[in-house]
Amino acid sequence: MPRRAASKYHNRKAARITAAGNILEFDSQKEARRYDELALLLAAGKSMPCDAEPVLYKAREGAAGKIITGNGTVLSADIGGLAAFEPDGVGHVSHFATCPAAEQFRRKGGDGR
Repeated sequence: MPRRAASKYHNRKAARITAAGNILEFDSQKEARRYDELALLLAAGKSMPCDAEPVLYKAREGAAGKIITGNGTVLSADIGGLAAFEPDGVGHVSHFATCPAAEQFRRKGGDGR
């Protein structure tokens, strides 16, 4: 049996199932992860970028961590640690919390603008 030629960039295909039950096929894992991020943003009605990797969380009023749930709700929550033992659910962390270059994009001064 002849082998298929490897793709030029050695990508692995990925698939996602939409809320309507349709199957979307992507040429790479990275494209699929970006789709996940955009789907969360669309559901939230907000332009908050988030990490594609899901995490366990425990919702708690006043917690420092912010979680974006699958339906787009933004919650204050404890992330990882003890939250992994009795989680309220699975969500996504705001990219602002994990960005290694965050300091480059923070506004200078404390006037809130």
